[in-house]
Amino acid sequence: MPDDQDTLIQRRPKLTSSQSARRQPALVMLLGPQVGRVYRLKPGRHSIGRSYSRDITVDEDGVSRTHAILNVDDEGGVSVSDAGSTNGTTLNRELLTRFPRQLKDGDRVSLGGSVTFKFVWLDALEEKITVELYDSAVRDPLTGAWNRRYLDVQLHAELSAARRRGLELSMLALDLDHFKQVNDQHGHAVGDQALRAVSEALISACGEAATVARVGGEEFAVLLPGHDLAQATELAERIRAAVAAVQIPTEREAAQVTVSLGVASLAPEMSAQGLYTLADARLYQAKAEGRDRVVSS
Repeated sequence: MPDDQDTLIQRRPKLTSSQSARRQPALVMLLGPQVGRVYRLKPGRHSIGRSYSRDITVDEDGVSRTHAILNVDDEGGVSVSDAGSTNGTTLNRELLTRFPRQLKDGDRVSLGGSVTFKFVWLDALEEKITVELYDSAVRDPLTGAWNRRYLDVQLHAELSAARRRGLELSMLALDLDHFKQVNDQHGHAVGDQALRAVSEALISACGEAATVARVGGEEFAVLLPGHDLAQATELAERIRAAVAAVQIPTEREAAQVTVSLGVASLAPEMSAQGLYTLADARLYQAKAEGRDRVVSS
């Protein structure tokens, strides 16, 4: 900028007086399955543990079903105590008992040796930025689906939960058919629209319990807790039909895409990688058999 040019006067984003003045207590995960995730702490009692009935669930094998307790008073004071956990709770590396200890900004609370939270006070802007940073690390920016990193974390967590609780777990691997032709014929902007349309169809069909992730250029994967092979296959067929019905506007005629899907369910002694590999192998079988189909065996 030339020395004689006036400095641009920038307008600051407006926050209400309550937003700018009030800082809310929160935990930010520093070590564990969802690094960077923010957990807001409202007044009241908050239980932390492996159980899905806890207020803050951390699905790690080294975390007890109820591991620690947080208490937030009406003025925002926060205390933490151990809940009789197997592997202990520490505050700044000091082992806690059932006697509550007050938290201050920057304190680190660890559950066993596998999970660590940082206790912080965040105003509205700080919280917004922290949440956006977490989202940018775990979501695909084009489609809004989760990314491969997040899928890997969830796959191991859901497999662990399925083993402990005796639940079904299935996975879909899917790929847009002839996607290169879509890009070549209509351009990359239409190709991007196609990817977004497939992602929206997946998220709409699968529901909130599923993890829908974009794992490659035109590849997606879906983690389905509570679904056996028959249920996952039925859902895959609905997805295939829904995608085939999508009309993607172009400068000429509307474009259409199809998907091929592979379905796999968790078997005894199967690893997380084994489940993913089986679904992927069935996806390639579907493509080899002519595309626009579902293979589950």
